[in-house]
Amino acid sequence: MLAFSHIVRSALKNNRNFSTNYNTKTKEAIAGRVWTKLQIQNKKDLLRLRVQDLTMDLLEDVLDFNMNYFVKEEIFHKISGISEDPEAVKEYKEIISQVIMKPNYSTKVYIIDDYSNPNTGKIVAVSMMKIVSSHEDLNYNIQTKTEAVRRLLNIKSTCYKLFSIEDVKKMYNVDRYYEDTGLAIHPEYRSLGIINFENTLRRVTCREDNIRLIGAWVTMLTAQKAYQNNNYNTAFDISYKKLVSILGINFEGVPTMCKYMTLKLN
Repeated sequence: MLAFSHIVRSALKNNRNFSTNYNTKTKEAIAGRVWTKLQIQNKKDLLRLRVQDLTMDLLEDVLDFNMNYFVKEEIFHKISGISEDPEAVKEYKEIISQVIMKPNYSTKVYIIDDYSNPNTGKIVAVSMMKIVSSHEDLNYNIQTKTEAVRRLLNIKSTCYKLFSIEDVKKMYNVDRYYEDTGLAIHPEYRSLGIINFENTLRRVTCREDNIRLIGAWVTMLTAQKAYQNNNYNTAFDISYKKLVSILGINFEGVPTMCKYMTLKLN
């Protein structure tokens, strides 16, 4: 298991390449920025990872990774049926590709970085957040071609009507915050503590960007427990039974509650 003290040191000290000209307000980002390099004990092997910002040469691989390990598993995406419709997969990848490189997005890619490892270059995790300050930042008012994508956007927009960006800003007295738009980890690497490191790195990102809050709709029980273990609080919750009555969509194999969880930073 990855030592948490090592995570903090590696995120804040020499392994992270800080740059003074990275500024979300000016919408300038550094291509290929490496945040840190990690060494994680994986059974008998030492797994070496590089954590870097998304770059154009990785975009297609990241989109495929997201489709395989987030869209197929996260409850809202799974219920929408996107992964079951090739046309919906194509449409949703196109939508994500158009927004994920925008300056208000922070997408970090975890890559095996060890030439002695036959899997070097393999993506093992992808984390996505975006800065939001108003409902317009959600990008849900778009024309869709497939029913599955339309269903997903309806589910998400309904949730944000129940607990809106304005509700979050008012509750925590902030004018903007980072919205978690997905953390996907390859199944082979989910027991290594990557989620714990990523939550630490998100704190670093927030401090650098002068943001004091992270928010997320957390739909799965395992994720709810993991976020709670990383000091997230539940700001709003609604039963899936209630969501069924509102949306007219059946949710199967879900926990009792769907939660909006937040991490407030000092």
